[in-house]
Amino acid sequence: MLLTIDNDNDNQSSNKFIWRTINGIGCVFFLFAAFVNLNDHDWYLWVTIYICTSIFLAIEVFNYRSLPNVIICVNALVFCLFIAYGCHLLFKYQYENNVDVVKNDFLQHEEGRELSGLALASSWLFLILLNRLLRFNYRLSFVIVSCGLFLVLVPVGMWSVCFVSNDWRQRFPQCHTMIVSEQHSHFHPTF
Repeated sequence: MLLTIDNDNDNQSSNKFIWRTINGIGCVFFLFAAFVNLNDHDWYLWVTIYICTSIFLAIEVFNYRSLPNVIICVNALVFCLFIAYGCHLLFKYQYENNVDVVKNDFLQHEEGRELSGLALASSWLFLILLNRLLRFNYRLSFVIVSCGLFLVLVPVGMWSVCFVSNDWRQRFPQCHTMIVSEQHSHFHPTF
């Protein structure tokens, strides 16, 4: 019986390490997404959304379990705001565009990519909220870690193909207008 409890504790601590690593990758991804959106016409909205998500991911990375329950309430509030704005975007996007075009070329349009980014940010906030409410329950931790791994690998993979080569950039619809040339951007970083 004692051996089983020790084995469960080892599994839970390794799952926590994997969870924190996945959250770290997600945090860096959303920081990069915020930086990329600085050249957008509504940058203030998307940078705020991605930075908020990144902050909640950083809280998970550094395992701030001693923070008050206010964090859970703020996470839930931000999640609800993201969902409400996502519904607004979805209705607006369907009203303004042909439904067949939306289904076939969803990621080719900026609105489709914005809605995808918002869905991704909302999914992360929901997963973090679920993890906080369940207090990293060992029985469900595999499901939470698996969902987190999926939420990291898919967008990182979809963005990575855009930076491989010009040929690859032309093959994937999300890459066509993702990288803006300097003359079309109002944001010019100075390094």
